Amino acid sequence: MPEGKQKELEKDIQRFEDEGGFVPDASLENARINGLETTLVQMEEGHYLTGNHNLKEVYERVKDKLGRPLVYTSYVADLNGVVGIEGVGGPPKEIKNDFDWECFQEHQSQADIIITATGHMNRVEKLGGKAQNVLSQFDKGQPFEKFGDWRLEHGYKRRNPDVAVVSRSLDFNFPDALTQGERRVFIFTTHEMENSEKARNFRERDAIVVGAGEEEVDGKVMIERLGEEGYGLIMHTTTPKILEGLPLDRFYVAQVQREILGDPNKFITIPINQNTPEEVNLSGTRFKLTESFVHEGAKAKDDKIITQRFLVYDSGPFQEALNS
Repeated sequence: MPEGKQKELEKDIQRFEDEGGFVPDASLENARINGLETTLVQMEEGHYLTGNHNLKEVYERVKDKLGRPLVYTSYVADLNGVVGIEGVGGPPKEIKNDFDWECFQEHQSQADIIITATGHMNRVEKLGGKAQNVLSQFDKGQPFEKFGDWRLEHGYKRRNPDVAVVSRSLDFNFPDALTQGERRVFIFTTHEMENSEKARNFRERDAIVVGAGEEEVDGKVMIERLGEEGYGLIMHTTTPKILEGLPLDRFYVAQVQREILGDPNKFITIPINQNTPEEVNLSGTRFKLTESFVHEGAKAKDDKIITQRFLVYDSGPFQEALNS
């Protein structure tokens, strides 16, 4: 980078930091040369609802090329890609923060349907309102009702996305309110469990139970079925383990600049590390870093002030569809 441009960049970064906003990550010069815009833009509330992050508009551009729904996910992670700890619900307190949670809502508010799993449903049943709410947080009177308003204003039929639960055993429950107001609940399980007594009980509660694999739920079969049901934007909201075999187009990462300590054998991780790779492989698919911003000043749930790097990765096929 020319010296004059570098000094200009540093001044703009300092200005944005002084204002407490987001700044483009200046350390990713190689990625920028490979196609990232160099224009500095302060990231404000609603950033993930506009431009290249308005997924409804993006999907209209790529749906014919993709030939299936657009699938995306969002995680908060530490410097080594740790997003969770086995046996502990939700992100660890060292990285969990309200600012990232707000960004997560912007992602989820655009989904036609979300994918979750047995573990979350069981936490909701056990903890009630103390569990992280990804099922009804856009309802009137809930913390993120503004996104329910946004959905209705932008052509979505309901305040909350429909729900798809992945479960081999069907050993879970879900709130009766989930199927009220014409909201649809899909349960994807194995072919063996599809016709079980548990499946029949769920169907009596208006859930749609689908067999989508022999020993495990086949992610491709699940996405194909949801596409046939008319869903265009699908957000994966649960453990990375379910990403195996799942067609994925984009994943968002809030990388907190801290390391979580503990037993590495219990860590749940994604393939992101301190070097912030410009390309990563996830479930056999290559993803390229397409955007990076840094945010200062958020408070983690252990009361530490943190720095976060917000990263956007797109798959190769998705990039090709966007650029064609």
